[in-house]
Amino acid sequence: MAPPKRRRRGTAPAAAAKPRARWASVVGAAVAAAVLVLLATQYYDVFRLSFSNDDYLVLDKLQYTPFARLWLPRDLLSWYYRPWSREFHYWILTRAFGVTAAPFHAVALALFAATMAGFFVLLRRHAGSAVAGLATCLVATQAAWGALLVWPAGSQELWMMAAGMGFLLAVSARRHVIAAIALAIALLSKETAATLPLVAAGYLAMVEGEPAAGALKRSLVYLPLVAAWAWVHPALGGGHALADPTTHSPGLLVSIIRSMANVDWLDLRPGAWHGVLRVALPAAVALPAAALAALRFGSRPDAERRGDAWRASGLLCWAALAWAPLLAPGLHWRPYYTLWGSFGAFGAVAIALRRWPWLAALLVCALALLRPARNASPQVDLGSEWYQRRAAVLTRRMHDDLVGREPALPRHSRVYFALLPANVGMVSGPGYSAPLRVWYADTTLRGDVYSRYAPRTPGDTLGGDYFFVSDTLDTGHLTEVTR
Repeated sequence: MAPPKRRRRGTAPAAAAKPRARWASVVGAAVAAAVLVLLATQYYDVFRLSFSNDDYLVLDKLQYTPFARLWLPRDLLSWYYRPWSREFHYWILTRAFGVTAAPFHAVALALFAATMAGFFVLLRRHAGSAVAGLATCLVATQAAWGALLVWPAGSQELWMMAAGMGFLLAVSARRHVIAAIALAIALLSKETAATLPLVAAGYLAMVEGEPAAGALKRSLVYLPLVAAWAWVHPALGGGHALADPTTHSPGLLVSIIRSMANVDWLDLRPGAWHGVLRVALPAAVALPAAALAALRFGSRPDAERRGDAWRASGLLCWAALAWAPLLAPGLHWRPYYTLWGSFGAFGAVAIALRRWPWLAALLVCALALLRPARNASPQVDLGSEWYQRRAAVLTRRMHDDLVGREPALPRHSRVYFALLPANVGMVSGPGYSAPLRVWYADTTLRGDVYSRYAPRTPGDTLGGDYFFVSDTLDTGHLTEVTR
């Protein structure tokens, strides 16, 4: 009788690998279900929200811009060259579905989900599904996601992060063509993507355990693409400033910590907490439960070429590089600027808390409870969910009242408004109302406020003059004034 074959050292039987794969799938499913619970309970009404503010500036520009000119660095908003996430994104969706915001919200939710899934897969490869699951749950609790999910213009940030995560995954898997395409999309979506090759180098060397020379070779090979993009970008190669040097913002570190802790501008009245807690409770239960499942059943790193300290340091380098552009003088602070760096920061926190599952779950629960509380707090920051929800609701009411009263306007007409709600972008300059031009699909219309009314010149006889006044209750309702 022949002796049984001896298994080679360092190999594992297939039967032992199957349970690990099965539990990894369970952890991934639990995290995905928790994120879906958050979206379903806190953003179920997002498809009823309309465009607002900058959305109409882009929509108005695209009324007369052919496809080939979308990619040219001309007529840019604030000198930001973002043809993929702004011009092309709006162009393709409006051509396919018309001027309606619902498809924009659907794409935003899809980009958010893809970014979360990419982060989980990336971190699971070399830090294990336990750390990946906890880190994903922590990132999902961030209140700063709210503005991006309710405001169609948030596509600029979402496209950059989704493509950036795709770039890191492709570099890790040595898919160089896919990585180059993902990097190009990220660069054409937002300027902060320029740090991606450096983020990849730090991740490969410190998280994956790649030798430093190999990590630099694999990641910095994409720097010529970044250089070409910078040369084309009118605010970089053209010398135009992206930031206002006269603007003073709070300290960067303080702003980042307050934003990640979901306490920035938290000013709820006691009577509002009941409704906030009702909204927060499902996610505040689902996310900690998923985190506990990940820590209990998730896998640990298979190869210990780098210890936890090295992996955490690599993820902190990700955070530092992602937040480095925020040091530009005069940059207007927005809470969602922390999100790309928060992937690295919370990845390091997840590594630190891996051996204390109940403490980790408590942190996830606390952040999940504060998330809707912060987003329900009145704010004057354009980057907050409350600000964008208010602007969308008021803009929709003004549209319904104006178009309902005047279904059509003669070309070259002038429309004047009084007592408009603040911060909705109805009139963005003398004689210029982008919403008016988009609603009536007429770039000859002029919109302004009462204080700038002047009688027409003798030769200016085209169109008519119309006057609307908003109520004093800040509800957005308009009433026509007849002379």
